[in-house]
Amino acid sequence: MQIGLELLPTTPVQELTIDEVARRAGISRSLLFHYFANKREYYTAVTRAAADLLLEHLLPAPGTPAEQQVTGMLDRYVGWVETFPESHLAFVRGAGGATRGCRRSTRRPAAGSSRWH
Repeated sequence: MQIGLELLPTTPVQELTIDEVARRAGISRSLLFHYFANKREYYTAVTRAAADLLLEHLLPAPGTPAEQQVTGMLDRYVGWVETFPESHLAFVRGAGGATRGCRRSTRRPAAGSSRWH
């Protein structure tokens, strides 16, 4: 998955090729498929890992007063977009091109909520 995460800043997830990922990892294509049943499963895992990293970056620190949580999250998000514009564009473009199953499997309930978004 690490190779996929490294490629995401410049490559939308649906454009990642299993051959390129395997080559960069120094493994065979078949070994990659030992861990992931198919390309969609790999893409889903990479997208989920990227979303988890972004969420971890955006969430307020425990104990942050409620009135500071939203503005803090927005400030961190805008800072991330300004610092990593290529990653942001690849992530947004990748989300638009992801399969329905991939989008559905990466959705998570918002922190403190039981609702799925």
